[in-house]
Amino acid sequence: MLGRIIEFFVVFCYLFCFSLRGGHGVDSSMVVAAYLIIYGVFNPGYSARVLKFIFSTYSRRIYALYVVINIWIIFIISATNSFDFSYMLTFLHMLFLIIVGMLVFLYFSYRGTANRIVWLMVAAFALQSVIEWCAFLIPSFKEIINFTKSEETIAKGQSYAGVRANCLAGSDFFGLSAAFSVMYIIFLSHKNTWFATNRALKFLLFVFLLSGTFFAGRTGYVGLIVVFLFAMFNKREVFSKRKTSNKERLLWAIIIGSFFTIISTIIFLYNTNEDIHNLLNFTFQNIFTLLEEGSMKTSSMESLDNMYFTIEPLTFLFGAGQYVTKDGGYYMSTDVGYMRVILYMGVIGLMMLLSMQCIIMQLRNGTEIKLKKYLFLLLLILHAKGEVIVWNQIVLDTVVLFCLQDTFNNKFCINKKVVRS
Repeated sequence: MLGRIIEFFVVFCYLFCFSLRGGHGVDSSMVVAAYLIIYGVFNPGYSARVLKFIFSTYSRRIYALYVVINIWIIFIISATNSFDFSYMLTFLHMLFLIIVGMLVFLYFSYRGTANRIVWLMVAAFALQSVIEWCAFLIPSFKEIINFTKSEETIAKGQSYAGVRANCLAGSDFFGLSAAFSVMYIIFLSHKNTWFATNRALKFLLFVFLLSGTFFAGRTGYVGLIVVFLFAMFNKREVFSKRKTSNKERLLWAIIIGSFFTIISTIIFLYNTNEDIHNLLNFTFQNIFTLLEEGSMKTSSMESLDNMYFTIEPLTFLFGAGQYVTKDGGYYMSTDVGYMRVILYMGVIGLMMLLSMQCIIMQLRNGTEIKLKKYLFLLLLILHAKGEVIVWNQIVLDTVVLFCLQDTFNNKFCINKKVVRS
């Protein structure tokens, strides 16, 4: 029992990378790394697997491309005389998270429980949703959560009338909403055995996970579009032909009946409760804008339009070697993923990042290749809003852990068809 609890906290702490104090310094992923290093000291078999994996062809390809990208960056910032190393420092942290992801996967592989990883990932996001609701509804609980956040993050959350920054995560805004978006795809995995024999309860769990996006940001809903596309073109994998039992029919009837009750309650609270009013206005802003103005375009979408502009051909190809300005702002005042990467190291650098993402995900290997390809499509879409390609710690951790468990089997440390030591 204790081992199962530890496994859950390893997954939760790795995925969400929350700070232990004040939004700075040691975060939960570092604690996981320290725990697994100590675990390796007392379990030589685990250490042997780790050494075999981190020097495998799969891992070496990641390291090699990481080095090549950094060499390219140094060449660009030297040629442009900008000497902006800010990107490289964060990129180093991303490599650290990838390696910790390997340690986490091998920990489960060594224990013979790698088949539980997806189950635990869904549980981790479900717990995150519980934490968000508790922080939103219970002020004293919110104070405890704020202990892990920086003053800047707390202030930004307050600017949203307390709707946002209610999570226990290293990224309270775009990062978490993008990660929820990714989880909606992973939820479709056949390794997600939550309520495998009861589709009604599984649907309820999905809806509850969806509520986590209420506080993280509307970007999370992008995942629903890709979920719909996957379901439309892969009906056999998503919709089981198993007969519906009488018990399940009764549960569906209760769910449908409850739905109308919940809608009525929400309408009442929207008009009488300020917190619920603010929450619904934020998370369903597109719908309210459509009803009031005839358009689903929100202020954030208008801001996104302004983030894209024409780039000179030479800069488009090689970049300007600048990631941030001297005052700490975004170079050229844009924070969308494609623009920031291209402005820094050109489309050549962007292509190398995409290649690294493909190597990590192993899109041609594994048991759920189709699902991973749709997941990669989602990353490409999300990158149009913010940086997620080999970036964004929660998204990266979620993708890395899911793809490692899919590519490499549970019986052996390494799937020999994919990796050669």
